[in-house]
Amino acid sequence: CCCWASCDAVCAAGYEQCQGKLLRLLERLVYLREVTADYTYYGIASPWLQAKVLRTLQYFPSPEGTAAQRQLHDVLVAIFNSCAETGKSSTVNKTNAQHAILFEAISLILALDCSKDLLASSVTTLGRFLSVKVSRHLTPSYASPCEKMQSGSTAAVCWTAGSLN
Repeated sequence: CCCWASCDAVCAAGYEQCQGKLLRLLERLVYLREVTADYTYYGIASPWLQAKVLRTLQYFPSPEGTAAQRQLHDVLVAIFNSCAETGKSSTVNKTNAQHAILFEAISLILALDCSKDLLASSVTTLGRFLSVKVSRHLTPSYASPCEKMQSGSTAAVCWTAGSLN
């Protein structure tokens, strides 16, 4: 655990300018959906790229400046809203793509120790997902965010307080 923390700090050194570019890319994918039809998967703009960008942002410290923090917050809220809209009419493939993005967004929130309202929103969205009948092959995919949530003190409080409505 400590080894990864020091590796993250070392790996991010020299790449600080990339964080803003990654945030703008994520914003274009989530809000503007600026991709060609070839990169749209079940109505989701390049879900694999979104998941990779969210994973990469975990290697950086929390964004500096209120504008960058607000940008990250708004994008994460938009991701939670789009994942919450998954209905029973959605295909398994679309649901899997949305949940890949959701799990990386939750991991990012936990890695950056974001605001409590964002954490509560992520717990609620994860709770909705867990309350829906899930295929057996998806079970390992949400194990990592759940473990991270249980290890963090704020997340554990939200988790045990019954925020999964």
